[in-house]
Amino acid sequence: MEIIGSKILNYNILSLIGEGGMASVYVGEHDRLGTKVAVKVLNPILSVNAQLRERFLNEAKLMASLDHPNITKVIDFEDDGNLLCIIMELLEGEDLSEKIKRDGAISTEQINNIYLQVLSGFNYAHNMGIVHRDIKPSNIFIRKDGIIKILDFGIAKLFGQGNEMTQTGTQMGTPLYMSPEQVKGDKSIDHRSDIYSLGVTLYFATYGHSPYDSSTLSQFDILSKIVHEPLPEMQDHPLKNLILTACTKNREDRFQSCEEWISAFYYINQLIGQNPIPQIPQQKTVFNTTQNSDRSPIPYVDHLAHITSPESKFKNYLQPSFQQKERQALNIKRVKYNDQIWMTENLAVTHFRNGDKILEALSNEDWINAGKKGVPAYCLVNNSSDKQEIYGNLYNWHALNDPRGLAPKGWKIPTKGDFETLIKSIGGDNKGNKLKNHLGWTLNNGLPNAHFKASPAGTRGPDGEFKKEGQVSAFWTTSHEKQHESIALILTAHNNDIILTNTDVSRGLSVRCIEN
Repeated sequence: MEIIGSKILNYNILSLIGEGGMASVYVGEHDRLGTKVAVKVLNPILSVNAQLRERFLNEAKLMASLDHPNITKVIDFEDDGNLLCIIMELLEGEDLSEKIKRDGAISTEQINNIYLQVLSGFNYAHNMGIVHRDIKPSNIFIRKDGIIKILDFGIAKLFGQGNEMTQTGTQMGTPLYMSPEQVKGDKSIDHRSDIYSLGVTLYFATYGHSPYDSSTLSQFDILSKIVHEPLPEMQDHPLKNLILTACTKNREDRFQSCEEWISAFYYINQLIGQNPIPQIPQQKTVFNTTQNSDRSPIPYVDHLAHITSPESKFKNYLQPSFQQKERQALNIKRVKYNDQIWMTENLAVTHFRNGDKILEALSNEDWINAGKKGVPAYCLVNNSSDKQEIYGNLYNWHALNDPRGLAPKGWKIPTKGDFETLIKSIGGDNKGNKLKNHLGWTLNNGLPNAHFKASPAGTRGPDGEFKKEGQVSAFWTTSHEKQHESIALILTAHNNDIILTNTDVSRGLSVRCIEN
C-alpha cells in the first residue's frame, strides 16, 4: 500500500523519514492547520500478527500516558483495520548514534547536557512504573535546540508484569546494549535493566565506540560477555566510574534509580570542575522513584545540585567495597508487618556502602555548615557514645540520598508510601504506641512488646541544637514534597498518633530501613 500522498486522520502524508523491520515513519501535515507531525506506521504485513499489533498498541498507550519534556509526545492513534498508526510530535535534529558516528567521542560537557536530560526522562518513566528495555544511542534524539527526546517505547513493560507478549526464546532489546538479566530472559526485569543499558550507551558516548565489536564478534559471543565478563578495560576518564557502576552485573550494586545517578553526575562534575547544571528549557521537576505509588514532584536543581563530600576521593568514588557491604548487612534484627520487613533498630552506620566515611558533625558549626552546603553528615544523640546502642545515629537528609548508599546491602531507606503501608498494616487504635518500645520513652507511653522499637532519639535542629530526647522519635523518608523539606514520620510521647509531616532537610533524624 502506498502511504506517501495518502491521508491518515487529518494528516496528509508527505515523505518518508525512515523505516525499520517493524514500522516506517513519515512526515504528515495537518490539512487545515499546516502543522507537521511524525506518523509511525506498522508494517502492513505485520499488522495481521495479533502479538505485534498488541505490542504496537502498547507503545501508543504507554507513550500517550507519559508527559515529560524529554519523552516524545504521542498526539493520536489510528487503527482502520488495515493500518495501525501512531501520530507523534515531529523532531528535527539527529540521534546520538548519528552524532557519534560522525564526530566520534563527545566532550564531558556535551554528555552532561545530554545525560542529565536523558536520566530525568527515564526517572519520570520509571516512577510511572515503566521500563523501556531497548535503550541505545539511536533511541536518544538530540533536537536542534538542544532538547533531548527519548524514542521508541515499543517493547516497554510495566514493573511487576510478566513478558506476556514475549514468546519463550524471543529476544527483547538490542544485543550490544542489553543488560545481563535481559540476556538471560529474567522474568523480573525492572528499571535497573534500563540503568545498565544507559551505562553502555554512556560508554559509547564517552569513548566513541561500543564496548563490543559486532563486526568481529558473533552475537553469541557478545551475549556471553555481557553475562559473564566485566566491560572491556577502559582508558581513564572522569566518567569511567559512573559507567562501571551502572554496568555492574549484579543489579543490586548498580545505581538503584536514575535520581541516584543524577546525583552522582553532579558530584563527579564538582570534583572535575565542570558546571553540571545544563540550561534545560521546560525542565521543571523530577520524581521520586523509590516507590511507584509515591510520585511527589521534586524541584530539579534544588534537590540534586547539592551533592558534595570533600572527604571522598574520586578514585574511590562509586567503587563498592563488597566486604564493607556484607559486614553492614550482618546481625540485622528484623520484624515483619504483612509483606514488609523492617529493621528493629535505628541505623547506626558511620560509612557509606562503598566504604567512604560519613562526616561526623560534632560541633554546632559543623552541623550547620553541612546543612548549608548539602554535605552528608551524622551525629550521636548529644554527641554521646553511650547513647548510640539505644538510639542509633541521627542523619541529615543529604546522607540518606547520597549515591554511595546509606542503607546496608539488601535494604533501602523508606518512602512516604512505605510508611503509609506500615501504618495501614498495624491497624486498630493506638497505632503510635504499637511502634514504640517501653525503654527510653520518658513519659512511659510505650508498649513493652512493641517489636518496631521506635526509641525516642529526638532530633537535631538545623542550628545544631539537640531537642526532645526521650520524647520524640522521627524517621526520615526519601519522599520530597516541598523545596528544602522532606517527609518524616513522627511519634511523640504525649499521644498515640503517627504523623507524616514535612521537615527541613538539614535537620538530624533517625533512619529506619526496610528490606528491598
